Amino acid sequence: MKKLLLICCCFSVLFACNEDEPKVEPIEPITPIVEPIEPITPIVYKKINLSNLEVGQRSQFINYTSNCNDLNGAFTLVGDTIIVEVISENGELKFKEYFTEYSPSYLNGSVNPIIHKVIPHDNFILIPERFNSNLFFFYGNDTIHIKNMSQENMVQNNCRIDYNGSTFIGAEIGKIDIFTVGDLEYQEKTVVSCLPIWFDFDAYLIYDQDELFMSHAVNRSDNSISGWTILD
Repeated sequence: MKKLLLICCCFSVLFACNEDEPKVEPIEPITPIVEPIEPITPIVYKKINLSNLEVGQRSQFINYTSNCNDLNGAFTLVGDTIIVEVISENGELKFKEYFTEYSPSYLNGSVNPIIHKVIPHDNFILIPERFNSNLFFFYGNDTIHIKNMSQENMVQNNCRIDYNGSTFIGAEIGKIDIFTVGDLEYQEKTVVSCLPIWFDFDAYLIYDQDELFMSHAVNRSDNSISGWTILD
């Protein structure tokens, strides 16, 4: 009997202790506040504007090849890309041309930029030292007219451009309704040719008053084509 009484007392004490214990509320998890990360905006450069050259303008061109015997079927984008940038040296505006770092020519050692002077005027620009340029090397006249010029009608004849029924070679300023090579197509553009001092080339610059779009050269000996077209 005494044992039973002792057991009852122990249970009474145990339940009393349990009732006296404080209730612990569950802790709500803390959600960390994460500030949104602003996206990195890539630097967008202004393209070269022939009518309003400014330091820092730059345009990118990609090399293409083809052949007059299969103008569209042989068309290939080679992989070389160059950047043409307007810089200032000693108070003079200049074009700086350089291959991008993954271009085959760059990887093969053509890492030094080509720099040549450019002189802007109201209706034209002068490029007097252009013979090392990738784009302007063949042009016999240092003046590239961009405004208020008299233009002659030109037409595409396969890989070349014709003027009055013959291949366009001369000092005239032309206009062409459409010029296509492979996937490239330019409409209603100005065109100038190399002058006759280049006996082994037929070559053209295709542009408007703001941008150069294409530098297109044909080797007369084998009808091979190598040119540059602007990248957006």
